[in-house]
Amino acid sequence: MFKSFVIFFGLITLSIPSIAQSYKKTKNVISISVIDPFLKPNSYSLGYEHTLDKGYSPNVSQLSYKLIGSVIDDTDKRLLNTYLGNKIFDNNAVKYSGFKALAELRYYFQWNAPIGYFFAVHGGFSQVNEVYTDRKENSTQSYDLSTSEISRGLGFGVQYQIFGIFSLDILAGYNIASINQSRLLIETNEEIEIDPFTKDGLRISTSIGFVF
Repeated sequence: MFKSFVIFFGLITLSIPSIAQSYKKTKNVISISVIDPFLKPNSYSLGYEHTLDKGYSPNVSQLSYKLIGSVIDDTDKRLLNTYLGNKIFDNNAVKYSGFKALAELRYYFQWNAPIGYFFAVHGGFSQVNEVYTDRKENSTQSYDLSTSEISRGLGFGVQYQIFGIFSLDILAGYNIASINQSRLLIETNEEIEIDPFTKDGLRISTSIGFVF
């Protein structure tokens, strides 16, 4: 009996460090994109990344999820007329508005998530309205273009920790999107049908954040 107790106590003692290590404190990152404000149309995003608690599984500490929400708010100019050889533009002819939402699941190759190299899969949805107001006389070119997009893809990236509390997140990957559009001619109230289509290409994401 005593021998069994000693063996049992020894096993418990040896397992304490691994148990303590397995319940590693999770980390969070609040971030903003440094690219989105320079894309067309401009958008402003806020991201939240959370590492999954290692206590749930021996491997889960290498996983995290990241949620990104973006608000689209931008304008664009169009040629209004030409006077004495000079072009006059309407700087607020086109207005963009809408939102984007994206979710990523990340697998980090080291045991220090969310810092280090990672593989990610993502899925997202966006809704954008593009309203063009043509102020030329007798024009029938004004329109309201509504675009909804469902995207998915994968990528590789790295997140660096800077000065202990800040992060730099860089990701490059492949994205494919299914797009639906409808165009409304404002003057005639005529709706133009646009066939759904898909597009694919490179997705690049860079953000800076605060780790806590």
